Amino acid sequence: METNATRRAVVQRDDDVLTPEQVNENWAEVEQAMQKELQTWAKLKCFSRKPRKDARNIIDTRWVLKFKWEEPTVDATKEGFTNSAAAMKRIIRARLTVRGFKDVERTEIDRYAGTSTRGS
Repeated sequence: METNATRRAVVQRDDDVLTPEQVNENWAEVEQAMQKELQTWAKLKCFSRKPRKDARNIIDTRWVLKFKWEEPTVDATKEGFTNSAAAMKRIIRARLTVRGFKDVERTEIDRYAGTSTRGS
């Protein structure tokens, strides 16, 4: 068996992670997607600003930028509504991810996730 063979994706997709060239080409959309993600985090109160000198555990983040297919919402109450599939639109989705492996307290976090058994 050859160990140095080139791997190929089984499923070819057009909604994958953006390349650096695609980020540069679509910077306005990327910036808009990043802003939307930060607004979501702020609305859900996922973070708060603190002085860096008081921090005991600093964890950095990374942006994941992907193309996604989105179906536009249609108002079914409006006159002339037809139940046909609306045209799908490819958008850029930005997700801010926390790099948890850098968490100095990761060994102290409770990881128990209780699940029910078939008998219960």
